[in-house]
This record gives sequence, structure tokens and C-alpha cells, in this order.
Amino acid sequence: MGRRSKSTISKRSNPPPPSSSNHSNGSTVLGNIFTGITFGAGSSLGHRAVDGVMGNREVDIKQPEIKNDTGIPCGKLFEVYQICIEDNNNCKFWEDVIKLKCS
Repeated sequence: MGRRSKSTISKRSNPPPPSSSNHSNGSTVLGNIFTGITFGAGSSLGHRAVDGVMGNREVDIKQPEIKNDTGIPCGKLFEVYQICIEDNNNCKFWEDVIKLKCS
């Protein structure tokens, strides 16, 4: 192998020194908490502004109607319940059915 001249050897530059950060973990956490609080407050103000222009939002909750969908009239269910009580059986099932379907 031949000799290399100094002009063909490229000089390698040293890597940059690592950046030093003056932030500690505590300040990062507090900064994140502050950012979250301000984001929430801004969102709340935005919702209030939209409600002021568009009017308040109304939530309408409707209860589903419970119908006697067994096809058995409530009078018949009461008769079956009475027979059950007379026979001294456990009639909790019929009591629950009547409460759900006939009240």
C-alpha cells in the first residue's frame, strides 16, 4: 500500500457537545399541568361563547315505556299470582312480573 499524503486525509470534526438542559423533571410536570389547566379553561370559555350565540343546549332524556308485551292481561297475571299464594309456593317471580308489566 502506498503512502497517503496529508492533503488527501480529510479532517474529522468533533461531534457537538451534548446540550445541557436547565429544566428539571419537576418543572416539566408542572408545565404540563399548567398547560392542561389552561387548555380546559379555554375550552370552557369557547363552549360558553358558542352557547351564548347559539343558545343553551338542552338534554332531553326519555324513559322507555314499559308495556305488557307478554300478551297476558294484567287481570290474568293477578289470578295466577293469587293461585300461587294459595298454594304456598314461592311467588317472587310472579310478583316481579306484575310489578314490571302492570304498574
